[in-house]
Amino acid sequence: MVTLELTETAAMQNPELTMDILARLRLKDVNLSLDDFGTGFSSLTQLYHMPFNELKIDTSFVGDMGTNEDARAMVEGLIYLAHKLKMKTCAEGVEDEVTLRLLEQMRCDKAQGHLLGSAVRPTELESLIGRRNEEAAQREPPVAATGSAPVP
Repeated sequence: MVTLELTETAAMQNPELTMDILARLRLKDVNLSLDDFGTGFSSLTQLYHMPFNELKIDTSFVGDMGTNEDARAMVEGLIYLAHKLKMKTCAEGVEDEVTLRLLEQMRCDKAQGHLLGSAVRPTELESLIGRRNEEAAQREPPVAATGSAPVP
């Protein structure tokens, strides 16, 4: 249930040491996300060898998708590449519905941005999770004791 994010630049400063540490974390089932991908100096070879299971696409590409065909192509290519490497994708900087719809069409796995929710202080996190859990419980039909759910 834990995902550690490591920026592309930090991951590539000492690739051998990074690889050793990340491999040990993956053996412990810690999820690893390569953050800000596309803004640093990594090579595709290093991406291929590092044990990340999520690729976070930088907001500099995502934010321009609605108006820039090249940005759209870059994001689509990164999603395709990540999926081929059996990685999940997360797009950062989703600020409007157009961008969110484009990402859905491209089959991006997750999105972050002010459209979906703002950053919160740690002291507010518990109440936010509680509200979201209550909302989810109200939307989902209760499961019967037999393990089946009512048919709508």
